[in-house]
Amino acid sequence: MKETKEGYLLSTGELIPYSDRRIRRSRDEFFHECKPGGETGSRRSLCLYVPERGM
Repeated sequence: MKETKEGYLLSTGELIPYSDRRIRRSRDEFFHECKPGGETGSRRSLCLYVPERGM
């Protein structure tokens, strides 16, 4: 996962804009991707949990 000017760029090449409703606050200091059926190879994410800034 990489932060860009447009949003979060995932290792699959998917870009999730900062304004996307799929972004949620992580309860720990890690990023977590939710994939359909738990398939880690899926190129589409259902949600992205993002830690608070400064953690």
